[in-house]
Amino acid sequence: KDTVEEILEELEKLKASGSEAAEFAEEAIDSMTKANPVSLKLALEAQKRGSKSTLRECFEMEFALIANLVTQTGGGDFYEGIRAALIDKDRNPKWSLKSVSDVEEIDKYFQLPAGVDELFS
Repeated sequence: KDTVEEILEELEKLKASGSEAAEFAEEAIDSMTKANPVSLKLALEAQKRGSKSTLRECFEMEFALIANLVTQTGGGDFYEGIRAALIDKDRNPKWSLKSVSDVEEIDKYFQLPAGVDELFS
């Protein structure tokens, strides 16, 4: 499937099918709906881009993703995830967006921040 929404839709169908894989689908849906919506979309897009990239391009992409996730571009969700998992340990993060359908644009996360181009020259 091409989008996170399509993946979730297929998992819902599998869950409703009553097949042997229904339990797996239910667990996958549960995990995905608890995860950060932006991160889900970024992970899928990074996998797509990475499959067509050189190793160097993959390193640049990963650096851009991390740099943008820990800065304002990330909207604070990185730190919210740390809070929920490591600080308060409540495992109940309050993501800035509630679902993957709320995520409008992710290309900005793949852009190297200003001033770091020279790291990769």
